[in-house]
Amino acid sequence: MRTLFREIIPVSSATGNRTLIIMAAAVFAMLIGGAGAARADFDCGGEPCAQRIQVMSAVLELLRGLEFKAPPSLEKQSPEQAREKILALRAREGMDMDSLAALQLAYSTLGMMDRDFDLKATFAEVNRQHARSMFDADGSKVYITEPGSTPGWDSPMVRKAMEALDLSEVEFLVARELAHALPAQNLDAAALFDAGTKNGDRALAARALANGDAVMLLVDFLLRHTGVNSLALKNPGMAISQFAPSVSLVDRRTLADLPAAVRARLAFPFVQGYDFGLALRQAGGWPLVNAAYQSPPLSSEQILHPEKYFEKRDVPVEIVLPPLEDALGGPVTVMYDDVFGELGMRGFLAAWLDSQTGAETAAAGWGGDRVTLLHTADGPLLVMYTTWDSAEDAEEFEAAANKAFGALSAARGGSATVQRIARDVIALYGHGAPEAMSRVSSALLRTAKQPVIAPPPDAHALDPDSAFFDEQLFYGMLTQAPPRKPDLSRNWIFSGNTFEHKHYRYRLTAPSGNWVFQPFTLGNQVITEFTAFHKGFVGSEITLETFHKPGPHEIDPLEDMILFVRQQMGSFEVVSDRRTTIAGLPAREVTLKGALIIPITARYTELTGKDRVFVFTCATASYLYEKLKPEFDAFIASFELLK
Repeated sequence: MRTLFREIIPVSSATGNRTLIIMAAAVFAMLIGGAGAARADFDCGGEPCAQRIQVMSAVLELLRGLEFKAPPSLEKQSPEQAREKILALRAREGMDMDSLAALQLAYSTLGMMDRDFDLKATFAEVNRQHARSMFDADGSKVYITEPGSTPGWDSPMVRKAMEALDLSEVEFLVARELAHALPAQNLDAAALFDAGTKNGDRALAARALANGDAVMLLVDFLLRHTGVNSLALKNPGMAISQFAPSVSLVDRRTLADLPAAVRARLAFPFVQGYDFGLALRQAGGWPLVNAAYQSPPLSSEQILHPEKYFEKRDVPVEIVLPPLEDALGGPVTVMYDDVFGELGMRGFLAAWLDSQTGAETAAAGWGGDRVTLLHTADGPLLVMYTTWDSAEDAEEFEAAANKAFGALSAARGGSATVQRIARDVIALYGHGAPEAMSRVSSALLRTAKQPVIAPPPDAHALDPDSAFFDEQLFYGMLTQAPPRKPDLSRNWIFSGNTFEHKHYRYRLTAPSGNWVFQPFTLGNQVITEFTAFHKGFVGSEITLETFHKPGPHEIDPLEDMILFVRQQMGSFEVVSDRRTTIAGLPAREVTLKGALIIPITARYTELTGKDRVFVFTCATASYLYEKLKPEFDAFIASFELLK
C-alpha cells in the first residue's frame, strides 16, 4: 500500500504538498466508499469475499501504518477443525488443560471459586465460542467457523451500534482477525509468549499488549466513517466493555456465570489491554506501541498502571522459593506454582473483603510474588510469598491479607498465618500441624529475590515514509476541510418542542422548554437515535432507542440494557419493576439506583409495538429524580406512533 502512494507522489513532499493531501484523502475516501459498495455481494465462499478483504486490509494498513507481509485470505472451517486450532493456541499461551486444572486447585483452595466449579469444562465452552473466528500463526489466513454464531451478536445493544456503524457480522469478524493479524505479521507477536520460566502473570501482560493493540485498531476501523478514532472516545473503557463479548468472542452469559476472578482474567487482555494501548498511543503514537513488542510489559501491574511501564519504570521482582521437603518432613508434590501478579492478588482479596476498591488499593504497590500449592502428608499447603514496593504497601497488604485469610479459614476450615518482614509478606494456609507451619516459615527466609532486568521501550524516530502513514498526520490531512455536521434532517422533523422520526414513524413532544434535543455524535455520524438534555440540571437526560421486536428465543433489549448496567456499574440495583400501559402500548418500567461519583437514579421504560420496541432511559442525580419525574412521565406519555 505504501508503494502505491510512493508511485503517486514522492514521499519527501508528504508534509507540505497540498496535492498529496488532496490525493491521500481521495484514495482514503475511495477505500471507504468501496467498503460500502462491496457489501451487497459479500460472500465468504466466493470472489467478492476476496475483494472485500483487499479493501479492508488496505484500510487497516492505512490506520495502523503497517503493511501485510502476506496478503490474508479467508477460509471457512468446521467446528472440529476450529477446536484443534484453538487447543494448539491455548497450549502455546500456557492455558492448556493441565494448567487450567492447576489453576482451579489454587483458586478453589483460596476461595476464589467454589470447589465444585469445573474450570476445564467452562474453558472448553469458552474455547468453542472463541473459535468462531481466528487467524493462523503467520497471519496469512483468516478462518470463520461454520456453522457458528458470534458471541455477543445477539445483544440488541451491539446490533444497534453495528447498525449505526454500518457493519455486518461477517465484516466484523474479518476486521477483528485482520486487526490481530497485521501486528502479528510485522512485530513478531508470537515471541511475546515465550516468557522462559513459568510466569502466568507475565504471559497475561503479553496477551494484553497484543490484544489491546488489535482492539485499538479494530475500534479505529469501526469508527472509520465518523472522522475520529480510539483516542477521541470520552469513555473508551465503557465502550469496549459494551462490546466485550464480541471483541473477546466470549458470550456475556458465559462471562456472567464465571467466578469474578476468572471473569476478570478473561476480560483483562481485551479491556485493560485496550486501556494500556491507549496510554502508549497518547504518549508516543503507534511507534511506542510498536516498540513495546521489543520490550514487552512484564506484569499485570504494568498493564493496570501504564506509568509503571514507561514513565516511572517499575519492573517486577522474580521470587524463587527454597525446597520445602525437609521442613515438611517428607516428599511433597507441587500442584500449582505460578505468579498471581497484581490482578491475581486483587481477585483473592476481593473474594473475601467487603470492598472491591479496598482490594484494589491493597493490591497496588505489588512488587512480585510466588504462589505455590503443595500436596503434603497432612494435606494441601498453600504458600504465598509476596514483595512490595515499600514497607507501607506491605503493611497495607498484610492487613488486608489477615482479613482475607481469616475469612477463608472461618469458611473453609484450616489455619493461616500472615507475617511481614520489611517489604515482604508471607502467608501460609493449610491443615498441617502448627510445628510444620513454623518450620516452613523459617525455611522461606532463604527465598531468593531478583529484579527482572528489562530495558524501557525505545520508540525510534519515524522515517518520512512512516511519518506519512502515522495516524495523527493522516487524520490531520483529512481535517483540512471544514468539519461536516451530522445530517439530522435525514430522519428528523422539528417543530417547536415536537420531534418526529421519519424512519421509525413516531412523534415526541417535550413537556416544557427546559429540554434540548442533542443527539450523541462521533465526528459526522449520529450514534444515538434521540437524546434530550435538561437545560437547568446538568446530567439529567432522556434517551430513546428503537429495536426490532425480539422473538421468543431472542434477548429483550430492556433486559440487555439492565444486564449491561449491572455488570459494568456493580453498585446499581433494581429497586422497582412494574408493567403498565403507556401511550396505548404495553409497557414495562424498571428503575435502578446506584452511584457514579454521586447517587444516580435511572429508569428504563420499554414500550412494545407491533414490530418494534422502544426503550426510554431517564437518568438524573437521585436527589433530583422526584422533581423531574413528572417531566420524564410527560415526555414518555407524549410518544405517538404514526401511520
